Amino acid sequence: MARARDDVGDEVHRAAPRDFVRTRNAVAARLQQAGRAAEAAEVRRLRKPSPALWAVNQLAHTHADELGAFLAAVDQLRKVQLGHAGPQIAAAATRQRNALENLVTLASGLLGRAHVVTTPAVVRRVSDTLLGAAAAQDSREPLRRGRLAGELPAPGFEAFSGITPANRPARPAPPKPAPAPESPSPREARAAKAEAAQREREAARRRQRAEQSARRVAKATKVVERRQRQLREAQARLEQQRAAAEE
Repeated sequence: MARARDDVGDEVHRAAPRDFVRTRNAVAARLQQAGRAAEAAEVRRLRKPSPALWAVNQLAHTHADELGAFLAAVDQLRKVQLGHAGPQIAAAATRQRNALENLVTLASGLLGRAHVVTTPAVVRRVSDTLLGAAAAQDSREPLRRGRLAGELPAPGFEAFSGITPANRPARPAPPKPAPAPESPSPREARAAKAEAAQREREAARRRQRAEQSARRVAKATKVVERRQRQLREAQARLEQQRAAAEE
């Protein structure tokens, strides 16, 4: 029965955005007619996902290997950060970033084939949701099954290092510090400003890469659609020629 329920849920969750409501209602009606009222009510409660959430959930069904590689890269990054393996952190971070960008590109392609407009904001929400689900243990299984219930925010650095306020290692109580100055020194202020600027530049670069990926996917989708249209036109001409020859 649990497997049947999963199959029913997959049918609804895998429906294209424009078909979601129709599919949900049809599945619920079918369950109701089969005497499975509780499952029908559960299906009716499913809400139409946002484009970003829909694309993330589809990755589990269409690109499970790539999704698994991303989760493995996240785990590896957390492992080397916990071990303070400085030389390995950069390599692990690069693998995680490349795996994420690959998934974002694949998700953009899924949206394009579903005829959903892919904007930079949608691409960013796809990326944030993937990162958020990978960092939260209770969201990983829904992500793997394509059953995330909502979009997630991108986590902070500590989430990938495996240190959160709940499990942060205890530290011995430090001696009572001297009163802190009311304002930072000019040197500290400059350092803080430089660090903030660096974070903003890195964020801008990530956004730029995601937007470039989305543009490439959109361009490729247009080329494919144009070639399909040309093929249909050529087939129609051929059919007309054959009909004329038979006359």
